[in-house]
Amino acid sequence: KVIVTGMVEGWFSEGNTLEKYLKKPEEDIASFTQARRIVNIMDRASLIGGYAVKFQTALKKAGY
Repeated sequence: KVIVTGMVEGWFSEGNTLEKYLKKPEEDIASFTQARRIVNIMDRASLIGGYAVKFQTALKKAGY
């Protein structure tokens, strides 16, 4: 709960929020990779961005 609220409200990165990086309905790996800045700067950003794209694809295939 803390991590989600912190990312939405910008608690961890001087006001950077998910909305800043993830505005479009069709996000790509670059957007997810840059969104990593909110929590842990760019530590493993490409890896985690790739996971986010795969997760989003699975959600879409499931009808979400």
